[in-house]
Parts: sequence; C-alpha cells; structure tokens
Amino acid sequence: MKKSFIVLTFFTLCFYVYSQDSKNIDSSAIFILDKMSDVIGDLTSVTFDLDTSSDKLDSSKNIVKNYSNVTVTFSGPNKLLTRTEGSGGKTGFWYDGEFMTYYNYDENNYVTLEAPETTLEMIDQMHANYDFRFPAADFFYPNFTDDIMENFDTIKFLGKKTINDEECYHIMAINDMMSVQPVSY
Repeated sequence: MKKSFIVLTFFTLCFYVYSQDSKNIDSSAIFILDKMSDVIGDLTSVTFDLDTSSDKLDSSKNIVKNYSNVTVTFSGPNKLLTRTEGSGGKTGFWYDGEFMTYYNYDENNYVTLEAPETTLEMIDQMHANYDFRFPAADFFYPNFTDDIMENFDTIKFLGKKTINDEECYHIMAINDMMSVQPVSY
C-alpha cells in the first residue's frame, strides 16, 4: 500500500510539473503574427503611431498605469527615428547608419554615440551597452513570432476588432510576468 502511494505521488507530481510547462498556443494567432511579420519585413520604410500602457509598482506596492504615445519612422536598413511622449516624459532617438542620438526633451540633454551599420545591430548594441529601450523594436526582427512563442505560455487569437474604423486582428500573449495584446491590421 505504501509503495503504491509513493508511485502514485510520483506520477501526480510528474503530471503537475509537465502541465506547468505546457503551452497553450493558438495556431490562428501564430499564422496572423507570421503574416504581420512578413509584411513588416518586406517594408522599405514605414511611419506609425503606437499607444502603449504598462503597469508598474510604486514604492508602496500600488499598481500605477503609465501611458505613452510613440511615433516610429523606420527607413531602409539604417535609418530610425522615434519620439515618445507620456507618463515617463518626452524623449527621442535618431539613427542615421553611423550615429545614434538620444534626446530627453524634459531635461534638455542628449548623447550621441557611434553605432553599427544597421538598425537592428544598433538596437541590440545600444540596449546591451546602455540599456536603451527602443519602442516597437520587436516588430522589426525577422524572428518576431518565434520570440513570442518562446517567451509566452499562452497565445490566443481574440477575434477581429475595429479600431479607428480599421478592422484588426486581436491577439493576446501571456506569461507569468506580463500580458501583451498586439493588434494587426
């Protein structure tokens, strides 16, 4: 009796651990993300506005929602401009294939740094070396869908939504730390 109880406990524990590692990935959502990634990958230039919100804990452990509006202009393999205005202030990044400049409008200060030859290399290097975070940069990486699948446990297609008179595909990705809901036109 004791032996069967130990074996049953072991199998229950294995099933519990296995179920914790399992992912819930909707193939429709992956198809839409792949198509969106293909369209973005074929662009030679694009400008778009991005509205974001994020929750952060303040010093008293209260959740505070921060908002920002970002304008992103991406041109060719080595031109990028971003302007962000929101709860965290007003900032901008300019990249011309040789140098990257960060400007903080609120503090009226800037830094210009030598940068690699391509936008994606520049984003990687500036993030690794200086912890710069470039708004919407993930969308430009060719492995965007694979990164989403690797980093999120649940990915769901939530249906079509209408935003600013445009029909969009609504997707949600969730892990233990965050929930992301990209919308694709």
